[in-house]
Amino acid sequence: MPRRERPLESSDDPLVLFAADLRALREKAGGPGYRELGRLAHYSAATLSEAAGGRKLPTLAVTLAFVRACDGDADEWESRWRSLAAGLAPSLPPADVDDAPYLGLAAFQPEHADRFFGRERLVSDLLARLSRHPFLAVFGASGAGKSSLLRAGLLPRADGPSILFTPGAHPLRECAVRVASLTGLSAVQVLAELEADPSHLNLLLRQANVDIVVADQFEEVFTLCADPAERDAFIAALLACRDTRVVIGVRTDFYTHCSRHAVLVDALRDAQVTVGPMSVDELRHAITQPAAQVGLKVESALLAHLVASTNDRVGVLPLLSHALLETWHRRRGTTLTLTGFEAAGGIDGALARTADEIYSSFPEAEQDSVRRLFLRLTAPGEGTEDTKRRIDRAELDDEVPAALVSARLLTVDGDRVEITHESLIRSWPRLRDWLAEDRAALRAHRQLTDATTEWETHDRDPGALYRGARLAVARELHRDALSRREVAFLDASLAAEDEQLRVARRQTRRTRVLAAALGVLLLVASSIAVYATRAQAVSESRALAAQALQMHDTDVPGALRNSLAAYTASPTTEARSALIYNAGRPANHGVFPSSGFGVTALSPDGTKLAISGEGDEIGLWDVASRRQVGGVEQPREPSGRWSTTTALAYSSDNSLLAIGNSAGLHVHDFGSGVTRTLNPPRQGEIMEAVFGPGDRRVYAVVSTGTYPAQTSYVAQWDVATRDTGGNAREIGVGDDVAIDPRGTAFLYSRAGVLTAFDPDTGATRTASPNQGGGHLAVSPDGITVATTDGRGTVALVDGRTLTSSGELVIGALVTGMAFADAGRLLVVCTEDEVQLWEVASHAKVHQQKVGTYSGPNTPLTGTDGTIIVTGSRNITLRRLADLPRLHGNRSFAAVGLTPEGAVASGPNRDQQPQLLTWPSGSALPLVRPTGAKDLAPLSLFTPDGTGMVITQNDAVEIKDVRTGDTRTTLVPEEKHRASLGNLWPRVGPFSGDGRLLATQMSGYGLVWDVARSRTTKIYSASSMLAFSPDSQRFALYDPEGVIRVQDMSAEWPGPEWQSGVRDGQFFAYGVDDQLMVARPDGELFFLNPFERTETGRVHAHNGGMSDMVLSPDGKLLATVGADRELNIWDTTTRQLWASLPITNGAQAKLAWKRDGTELAVADDDGVTAWPISPDLATRKACQRLKQDFANFGSPPAGCR
Repeated sequence: MPRRERPLESSDDPLVLFAADLRALREKAGGPGYRELGRLAHYSAATLSEAAGGRKLPTLAVTLAFVRACDGDADEWESRWRSLAAGLAPSLPPADVDDAPYLGLAAFQPEHADRFFGRERLVSDLLARLSRHPFLAVFGASGAGKSSLLRAGLLPRADGPSILFTPGAHPLRECAVRVASLTGLSAVQVLAELEADPSHLNLLLRQANVDIVVADQFEEVFTLCADPAERDAFIAALLACRDTRVVIGVRTDFYTHCSRHAVLVDALRDAQVTVGPMSVDELRHAITQPAAQVGLKVESALLAHLVASTNDRVGVLPLLSHALLETWHRRRGTTLTLTGFEAAGGIDGALARTADEIYSSFPEAEQDSVRRLFLRLTAPGEGTEDTKRRIDRAELDDEVPAALVSARLLTVDGDRVEITHESLIRSWPRLRDWLAEDRAALRAHRQLTDATTEWETHDRDPGALYRGARLAVARELHRDALSRREVAFLDASLAAEDEQLRVARRQTRRTRVLAAALGVLLLVASSIAVYATRAQAVSESRALAAQALQMHDTDVPGALRNSLAAYTASPTTEARSALIYNAGRPANHGVFPSSGFGVTALSPDGTKLAISGEGDEIGLWDVASRRQVGGVEQPREPSGRWSTTTALAYSSDNSLLAIGNSAGLHVHDFGSGVTRTLNPPRQGEIMEAVFGPGDRRVYAVVSTGTYPAQTSYVAQWDVATRDTGGNAREIGVGDDVAIDPRGTAFLYSRAGVLTAFDPDTGATRTASPNQGGGHLAVSPDGITVATTDGRGTVALVDGRTLTSSGELVIGALVTGMAFADAGRLLVVCTEDEVQLWEVASHAKVHQQKVGTYSGPNTPLTGTDGTIIVTGSRNITLRRLADLPRLHGNRSFAAVGLTPEGAVASGPNRDQQPQLLTWPSGSALPLVRPTGAKDLAPLSLFTPDGTGMVITQNDAVEIKDVRTGDTRTTLVPEEKHRASLGNLWPRVGPFSGDGRLLATQMSGYGLVWDVARSRTTKIYSASSMLAFSPDSQRFALYDPEGVIRVQDMSAEWPGPEWQSGVRDGQFFAYGVDDQLMVARPDGELFFLNPFERTETGRVHAHNGGMSDMVLSPDGKLLATVGADRELNIWDTTTRQLWASLPITNGAQAKLAWKRDGTELAVADDDGVTAWPISPDLATRKACQRLKQDFANFGSPPAGCR
């Protein structure tokens, strides 16, 4: 009989009341005994009994485990616990933070050397390497402690004067200032010398007897320095220092940026050190010694918890230091306690808690200013993490709030202000949310700030003002987010534009640059150079891979060639990643040459492309081969001079080409080779042309007169007789016109008025879908009309009634639109992006960067799925069938790959389960209900992707994906159904061969022989199960870290092993009996249950994982996380095998193809089948070069 619980003393003591409420919660849950409660909470019965004893405050972890086991509200109880912990904390006199033994977020400085512990071995290593190499690079992740190592570890050991600085936006200038302070020369004089000859830095440093130069946060030369020439000069100056030791500190995610500079690659070959996580002993030393220096001690429970929580975690040191600082504020006498640490918020919560408390302390009127300040101090990453941005106080209108500085969230050094450490950007959810709201606007604001500085530096030179597209984007920024100097710059730019419009005529289209051929030759030359040694091959491979990834959006053939060359040189992780990424998702599928200021027309079926240029011929191109197959002479003016083509249009059957210029509209017949001229009713320049229904009529927009007395009208001709007909309708200058298949003309004015009119009768209907006009597009069936407002919004209008049918928020200035896929998709171009939107659901289903600014981009579409995007620099092709399999579903439950394509499942708008299947060659899926009788989602596919698992109230059904027919029904035996309550909350996994299926219920898990529809094993449902690759064994893992392995032929599982890895989120069974456990914090553990050892550990993702799947052969493990990375690990070496960027890893789902050659990823871009097999990726890359880019020369020799 269990012993009765000790009664609580009657008291108003908050601790006793807290314990009484815990007991009441247990009673409300049915009064489970502490032994049963321990099983649910994964703590011992004694620990839980003590938690409700009222004698001392239990830890936060124990409290929350107790509450969750009793189905209590964890958030409410965590708030209560923190309030109680704060009330129980001893009241200490206000302490000067400068007396604290820990620095919080701030990096150690040379004056803090007496408090810098844990890196003694690494400091000795740095000094030893510097004795052999005058130049050294120290790489480390953000938060690894590299700045503190250089400042408080290395510099105090210098033998003479030293220089420490961060490069900033002008690294050469910053270097000159530091050198001038030691030489007695003026900074202007030093800068002039370095600009004239960067190698002169060596002489200046030798004259000043400088021993060590440290350029910390070297990545700023890539993130902040916008001048490539200054960047190159700065790098050359540092590398020229032969008589002074030079050390650079670089974030590891900028290694590839360094590899793009050949001189840096050579210098770094044998001269780099990586700062990794501290060892257990180093952590203990770093935690306890600063406290001991001031007479404090660290409670043993706290020390054990800190070491366990931070061991092998990358980038955790600033969070640890801040948590220790906050724990010091909550110390008990001379002891730092675990209770004080948890009250502060722990490792991951202390910083966010401090930042939120400081932010909330500001009045509401000031909080928006604080928000704008933090956004101004952050530089959004481009393929890398967001970084802090150091600014001059002159950039701010107001003073920096003292509370942010005293809390060490911000650092003020003279006239410079910056976020104290980038860990604040990663660890403060509020700031991350601010940054995610509108990253495009944030980048535009940063560019505006830099442009304002340049304008002021050049005495407000009008030539430095914004114009054109950059001004259009800046105009949309919120004025209250801009400083007074930025507003002045923007107002000056707007005034200059107004003046230019008053005095200038319309400008001709900008000249395109014909450098594609030379660029390809240079890339090929750089790609085929192979070093003689293995080390050189690896270095070259990494450099080529970095270039290939950088070129992904701007030069697809160059990216493919560099990827192949990188993998040929050496199959490094970087080379595999670049090859898989560029072969699996190219930015486009073909490039056509562009002359600079011509116009383009795509035939309706997408097979032919007409491109006008500056010569006397309009080029005719075959889209499939990307080759020019003919030409049409540009029509002449009556005087005999060539006239620039201003409009082109194909007829519906490709037999006619309409050509517009200042001499009229000309119709070329490809059959007869004859070109006939159609004279407009009034002389003018043809600006747009389109064939009407049946190609019987052709319509054109004619512009007459000169600015500002310019007018336009719509004219029409009978193609056969060349007679004009109907009414020449007057329209406004700049109005957009489109003709639907029924012959209705749609006119969209700059004022935002949409007019539908009959060209024959002149009958009109009007609507105002937008505030201000922009672009116009009409679907092939005439049912949907899309209009833009010039501010990043597209209005959808029913073309029959002119009533609104929805709105699309593009988020950027729209430069062109066209319907595709029989009107199901709308292609939207911005200045740097192509987006696809599903018209019916109003969902964005794809987006792709065009690369560097090439706009205004305009799309053309064909009925075969061809999409042509014309820009001022190039003309690119995209094929719908080769894009990721699209769908506007951001919450996929499962994904699979079939021999024919892809399948996926996820809830629809009404949260009903649905099945998505993509027919071969189709970009959009077929959608149908799953057949489930309740709201349980389809959450699993068979390994070959052809079957879907449906959970019902009392059974599991496996249905054929294609037909919906039931293949197998799994019904538990009556004895199991009675004890399990007919509940099937989870299914999976399948064994690799698909023979076995695991299902988990409220009390038990069952392993099924699918073919026989019967159970073979029973296990605890609290455990996760994983089958071995050969399906002969399975392993069980429970939340406490207990692991058991069972042979399928054995009756009972093997002995338990306490692995020590608790709270796993994903579990897998690899080759050689190796198990993998992933925790929510992104840690990935490799375990051998038979040797009972941990064989490896990696930090797989920052911010946790969303899925983890093992390849069918058990050799590769794919993980995806909130850091938007798809990582693939070699389970034998436990090393990163490849890494790919994806759109939204937080909700992504993964699935391997049965043969292991492809990996499906379902995320915001739809479903992408990545060619993981290097052989398959190589074949795809070669195929793309042969098929899509044959006009760029023969594929590399490695393409057979």
